[in-house]
Amino acid sequence: MPEKILAMQSLVKTYIMGEEEQVVLKGIDLEINRGDFLSVLGPSGSGKSTLMNIIGCLDVPTSGSYYLSGELIRDLPEVDLSHIRNREIGFIFQQFQLLPRKRTAGPQCPYSGTGGAGR
Repeated sequence: MPEKILAMQSLVKTYIMGEEEQVVLKGIDLEINRGDFLSVLGPSGSGKSTLMNIIGCLDVPTSGSYYLSGELIRDLPEVDLSHIRNREIGFIFQQFQLLPRKRTAGPQCPYSGTGGAGR
C-alpha cells in the first residue's frame, strides 16, 4: 500500500478585500503518495500559487483539512511550520529573480587556454 505523504480534504482559501470576499480555492481534494510527481497547471488567477503556498506551509486554508506526513497542519504553531519548511518541503522557483542577471562584455572563461601554472 502506498505511503500517503499529503492529503487535503474540502480545502478552501478565501481572501477578504475591502468588503468583498474572494474565494480562491474551492473544495480542493488531493492525495499525494511517496514517489508521486505533481504538476500544478492553470491560467493566471486560478489559485496555483495559493495552493503551493498552503502545501509549503507558507499560508493556511480558511477551511478544510491539510495533512502532511499524517499531521494536521492547520493547528501547528509557527515554530513547527518553520521546521517543516526547513526539513520537509522544497520549492523550485520558476524565474523568481533571486539572483540578478548580469551581462559581461569580456570572455566568459578568463582562464581558457591558460596552463595550470598560469592560473
